[in-house]
Amino acid sequence: NYSLYYVTLENETWTLVRFMHDTGKTWYAKGKIWFSIRDTEDMPISLYEIKIFPINESRWNMARIDKVNGRVWFSQGQDWIEIEEEK
Repeated sequence: NYSLYYVTLENETWTLVRFMHDTGKTWYAKGKIWFSIRDTEDMPISLYEIKIFPINESRWNMARIDKVNGRVWFSQGQDWIEIEEEK
């Protein structure tokens, strides 16, 4: 249950992103190697979706949502950071 995304930027660089919909696990390719985006906890089986968007001509970022409970994360380096609810 994987998806593969091809990310291109204005400076003509590109990368691949591999994503598992049921676990939220995500990797990006750098050269011939897959690097994982780490979670701070074990993610439950659910239904996840990612969005990839450019920041500028040479950088991109990702957001991930658990479509069952609404939890959201953004990628920072090689880590997923959860966006917490207001207290």
